[in-house]
Amino acid sequence: MAEHTCPETGAPMKRDVRPLTLTYKGESVTIDMPGWYCDSSGESLHSGKDMKVSDQALNRLKAAAEGLLSPEEIYRIRKKLRLSQTAAGVTIGGGPRAFQKYEKGVLLPSRAISSALMLLDHDPKGLKEERLDTRERSKENHKDWLGELLDRSKKLRSKLGPKKKKIEVFCRKTDELVEEIVFGEDLMRLCYGTKLGVRLTSKFFTKRWLSRAYGVYNDTRISKRKINDFVTKLGIDLEECEKPVKEYRTFNDFFARRLKADTRPIPDDPRKLLSSGDGRLLVFPSIDENSLSNVKWAPVYLMDLFNRDSALVERYRGGSCAILRLCPADYHRFHFPLSGTAGATKAVPGLLHSVSPYALEQKISVYALNKRTICPLETEEFGTVLLMEIGALGVGSIVQTYKSETQVARGDEKGYFKFGGSTTICFVERGKMTFDEDLIRNSAAGIETVVQMGESIGSLCP
Repeated sequence: MAEHTCPETGAPMKRDVRPLTLTYKGESVTIDMPGWYCDSSGESLHSGKDMKVSDQALNRLKAAAEGLLSPEEIYRIRKKLRLSQTAAGVTIGGGPRAFQKYEKGVLLPSRAISSALMLLDHDPKGLKEERLDTRERSKENHKDWLGELLDRSKKLRSKLGPKKKKIEVFCRKTDELVEEIVFGEDLMRLCYGTKLGVRLTSKFFTKRWLSRAYGVYNDTRISKRKINDFVTKLGIDLEECEKPVKEYRTFNDFFARRLKADTRPIPDDPRKLLSSGDGRLLVFPSIDENSLSNVKWAPVYLMDLFNRDSALVERYRGGSCAILRLCPADYHRFHFPLSGTAGATKAVPGLLHSVSPYALEQKISVYALNKRTICPLETEEFGTVLLMEIGALGVGSIVQTYKSETQVARGDEKGYFKFGGSTTICFVERGKMTFDEDLIRNSAAGIETVVQMGESIGSLCP
């Protein structure tokens, strides 16, 4: 065994194992740390092999603090999936040698890898086809394994509550009523079709950790296989996409896709209020004294929606409001409907109920309960316009891409939603504008109108 002398005193150092306390984010652990020690100076020397002991212990401490999987849990789940370490690294992510390092504790898994493993632990059948050679398998046969939880439950369908809801919306382009394709309709029936379903959904499924975990999964390479099936089921026009579908790295990458520049033209008239995105629009020409009222919904009280901000309630009482509901098939980036100075976006914490008519018609005050954001836009023509984005069941994140306290032009991108159906709301002060007649007529009948980003939805009052 090589001899070591103390770099401070020159005295011989003794090979020993001594206690060492590691700390991370307020949590501590004491380990037996091997090394060469000098009793007189307190100095110590450690080899690379010695440092692995502390590195592994620190990684365990970090994993516990950050909610990541431990090496033992990673090993257990991999074995449950019947994957080799190499196959797990290639299939789930990290590379061919990643799982060897995860299970030894010398490398921490990313949050995406950890969340994907937790979800696969819940439904290992989701990787049943991954046991085949990746070069030989047919991508068309793969499904979103979370969606398969319902697809495989044939016996459950008779217990999902009422029959499927026929949701009709008015299409401006074709000037006719069309039936909406509801993505994940069985899930909506399960969650909102019965009183028991609503209670369970409110208690468990609307929590942020679940949507966050699913959002993290949609950021992994595995999720890319969902894209083709998603496009086919919902009839998404790939000609509008900024780049070919094969170039999207993950499902969320495709879901938050940008469009070609000429697909959403922006009108020049500054007196026009534009739609902030693609979706189904419902307008309120004059807000009731204290709430947004729709015959099919529970009242949405402004004081609750504005997070108890009485100044905002006073400003927009009697004003105009446009609610744009985005479905999973829609383009999921949202834009500024007017030019002006964009203030900071304030986040309001909350639940993550679905924004589907299935949930709204259960008399749940979704918009006031859900996670949401609030942003003032100071405009020359329309005064101070208030822009809101509402999170929803399955939405991993609401991402803002603009810079606050800067001048923005109508049609400029404000941000985007990750996976899920979502909603934007626009408030305009009283007496500033009028909505287009077709929107007023349809909304009065409780019918949403399909619009695209950049379309005119209203005009400045004369």
